[in-house]
Amino acid sequence: MMLGCTLPPVTPDRAVWSELAGAVLAERLHVSLRQELGATYGVHASVAAYRGGSSHLVVRSGIENGMLAQALRRVRATIDSDARKLVNDDSAFDLARWNMAIRYNLRLASTANFADAIVDAKKLGWDAAVIDEVPRRIANATPASVVETITDCERGMVLSLAGDEPTIRAALAASWP
Repeated sequence: MMLGCTLPPVTPDRAVWSELAGAVLAERLHVSLRQELGATYGVHASVAAYRGGSSHLVVRSGIENGMLAQALRRVRATIDSDARKLVNDDSAFDLARWNMAIRYNLRLASTANFADAIVDAKKLGWDAAVIDEVPRRIANATPASVVETITDCERGMVLSLAGDEPTIRAALAASWP
């Protein structure tokens, strides 16, 4: 299963907000689909930004066929829920921000990774100094900025499923309006 959406034009701040939004959505779906339902081994989110400022968010998970309809109901309930609730419940925002800070720090642990970060900044038309500003941007991100990003994403979200077509069609008919 893949859920994807385009995001507003990327800026250094929006890049952080988008990563945090993806982390919150992935964590919510992980709790629902893995911990509560047992229908997947994990849920993962990624954000990609491209020259010119376009960007997208994708949330991926492999769902067990026999639980697909139940899982899709939960996915639908998650994306239909109030984004403020997704961000503010159970310290989801604080957890996402903390994890992003840790990943960011580890991502720059080698010279090659640091060089990749410089190339990524340059391809977006940003000065390399933006790399040093990311920890401050993470610390200054607010729940409201993540809610805004999730809300923007939900407006144009697309669901993609791959697998046994009769199973998918039956699950969609039973669970997705």
